Amino acid sequence: MSDDLDALLRGRDPHASDFKDLGVTQLAESMNLTRSALDGKWCRACDGIWFGLPFEVECPVCGSRRDVRRRP
Repeated sequence: MSDDLDALLRGRDPHASDFKDLGVTQLAESMNLTRSALDGKWCRACDGIWFGLPFEVECPVCGSRRDVRRRP
Protein backbone atom coordinates (compact mmCIF):
# COMPACT_ATOMS: atom_id res chain seq x y z
CA MET A 1 0.00 0.00 0.00
CA SER A 2 1.36 3.43 -0.88
CA ASP A 3 2.16 5.95 1.85
CA ASP A 4 -0.44 8.38 0.45
CA LEU A 5 -3.20 5.77 0.51
CA ASP A 6 -2.20 4.64 3.99
CA ALA A 7 -2.34 8.28 5.23
CA LEU A 8 -5.78 8.81 3.68
CA LEU A 9 -7.12 5.65 5.28
CA ARG A 10 -5.88 6.86 8.66
CA GLY A 11 -7.70 10.19 8.20
CA ARG A 12 -4.68 12.38 7.45
CA ASP A 13 -4.12 14.49 4.35
CA PRO A 14 -0.89 13.17 2.85
CA HIS A 15 -0.26 16.51 1.15
CA ALA A 16 -0.87 18.75 4.15
CA SER A 17 2.20 20.35 5.61
CA ASP A 18 2.90 20.27 9.31
CA PHE A 19 1.64 23.33 11.13
CA LYS A 20 3.41 25.50 13.65
CA ASP A 21 1.87 24.95 17.09
CA LEU A 22 1.51 28.33 18.80
CA GLY A 23 0.19 26.93 22.06
CA VAL A 24 -2.83 27.56 24.25
CA THR A 25 -4.20 30.86 25.59
CA GLN A 26 -3.70 31.75 29.25
CA LEU A 27 -7.44 31.65 29.92
CA ALA A 28 -7.79 28.12 28.53
CA GLU A 29 -4.73 27.00 30.52
CA SER A 30 -6.12 28.50 33.72
CA MET A 31 -9.32 26.49 33.21
CA ASN A 32 -7.30 23.26 32.75
CA LEU A 33 -9.02 22.49 29.44
CA THR A 34 -7.59 19.92 27.06
CA ARG A 35 -6.91 20.83 23.44
CA SER A 36 -9.75 18.60 22.31
CA ALA A 37 -12.14 20.94 24.17
CA LEU A 38 -10.69 24.06 22.48
CA ASP A 39 -10.95 25.63 19.05
CA GLY A 40 -7.88 25.69 16.85
CA LYS A 41 -7.41 29.10 15.24
CA TRP A 42 -5.05 30.23 12.50
CA CYS A 43 -2.73 33.19 13.05
CA ARG A 44 -1.66 34.62 9.74
CA ALA A 45 1.09 36.74 11.30
CA CYS A 46 2.74 33.73 13.01
CA ASP A 47 1.78 31.26 10.27
CA GLY A 48 0.52 28.73 12.79
CA ILE A 49 -2.39 27.45 14.84
CA TRP A 50 -3.20 28.41 18.42
CA PHE A 51 -5.85 26.93 20.68
CA GLY A 52 -8.40 28.81 22.76
CA LEU A 53 -12.02 29.21 23.74
CA PRO A 54 -14.52 30.02 20.97
CA PHE A 55 -14.80 33.70 21.93
CA GLU A 56 -11.03 34.33 22.15
CA VAL A 57 -9.56 36.19 19.18
CA GLU A 58 -6.03 37.17 20.23
CA CYS A 59 -3.03 35.04 19.28
CA PRO A 60 -1.14 34.09 22.47
CA VAL A 61 2.23 34.53 20.71
CA CYS A 62 2.03 37.83 18.81
CA GLY A 63 -1.22 39.36 20.11
CA SER A 64 -2.62 39.74 16.61
CA ARG A 65 -6.40 39.95 16.31
CA ARG A 66 -6.36 40.02 12.53
CA ASP A 67 -7.34 37.17 10.26
CA VAL A 68 -8.46 34.85 13.03
CA ARG A 69 -9.96 31.83 11.34
CA ARG A 70 -11.49 29.03 13.30
CA ARG A 71 -10.18 25.54 12.63
CA PRO A 72 -12.56 22.90 14.03
